Amino acid sequence: MTLSTIAFILLAFLAGCSIQNQLYGEYDGRADALKLDLSSQRPTFWPRQDDELAGIDRTKSPRINGNKDAHTVIGGDSRKFLLIRKAGDGNSFSRTLEIEDDSQYEGYVYFSNDSPTGDSENGADLVSRDTRLALDIPERVRARTSMSASILSANAQPKIVGSTVTVESKEVPETLYLKIISAEVRGQSGELLKNISPQDLAKPQGALIQCGDESEGVLNAGCSGFVTFKFEASQSAFRTDFSLGFDGGSNYANYILINGDRGIWARFIFENTGSVDQRNVRVRFNSKSPYFIFVSGEHSPQETDALGRRYLFDLQDLTNGKHVGDMPAGTQAEIIVRIEPQPGWIETLCADKEANIQGDVSVDGFYSFTTNASIYPDPSIC
Repeated sequence: MTLSTIAFILLAFLAGCSIQNQLYGEYDGRADALKLDLSSQRPTFWPRQDDELAGIDRTKSPRINGNKDAHTVIGGDSRKFLLIRKAGDGNSFSRTLEIEDDSQYEGYVYFSNDSPTGDSENGADLVSRDTRLALDIPERVRARTSMSASILSANAQPKIVGSTVTVESKEVPETLYLKIISAEVRGQSGELLKNISPQDLAKPQGALIQCGDESEGVLNAGCSGFVTFKFEASQSAFRTDFSLGFDGGSNYANYILINGDRGIWARFIFENTGSVDQRNVRVRFNSKSPYFIFVSGEHSPQETDALGRRYLFDLQDLTNGKHVGDMPAGTQAEIIVRIEPQPGWIETLCADKEANIQGDVSVDGFYSFTTNASIYPDPSIC
């Protein structure tokens, strides 16, 4: 072996090391040794079948992320182009991750047009056009579930490639809610090209990406880059208050003493005290005594919703389950209804000592929750 040959090999080796050192982060495959469970969720990519790809000629059409041995991608396999890590430069990327409440995480999506550079011999268009990235992030996570990235192209073969990772709550009983908070397109050297709207990434058609100074959606042959996105995990939380009071809206408490001289009201307050929106909130009232029933009236039943709007609604909705709707973080809703004693209530209440009124609430991702308030007889009437 000549001295010039040795020098060439050494130069190539150093160049390869230089490229590796310039990568956005490191990959730790040890984190992907999945612990045994009964789920079928595993990191994967597509297309996987060799016969799907055998007939594709990269000199006739663009080919996106088709190299299983690529030194420009973290992890070395461009087909497995989605990776995640806990936010922070000191953390390694992996394809499986346990997530915790009140923490931020980072995703990495590599993209490359693997077609050869230069003029194609047959005049084929090797530029990938209308190239987009779409992310499918689960809204909430407890047991192991998949997160996926798809890269779409108007003229590549195949037109779509995909890669998945898995996430699960570190404390399995906890349901954690995920939300993308930012995303950026970067060139292969790490330079920022543009910001991407998280809302666009969540759409089926995805958001346009690019390698450099080209127009959005354009990947020239031989170019590569990556998208980074940050997402947070939060545990949903809410507060409820179910209480009874009298005409005028004063002195609400979890129990009241009555003697029949004032009208009775039930009030339910739901407050989203977490940092994520809560979905499909539903409230239901239930009187355990036939001598105290809910009635309609000038202000009954009435809801003050998350936007502060106040309106009456049908009494049957309250007893069957009033759909309060979605509750943004930091908002609250209030429902009030008048309770009317029925003939014979004094004798019955004095004998039973107590009448129980219930308020039930259900929220997506939670078990139903019941609160109680009690009506007691004033000693003067028994």
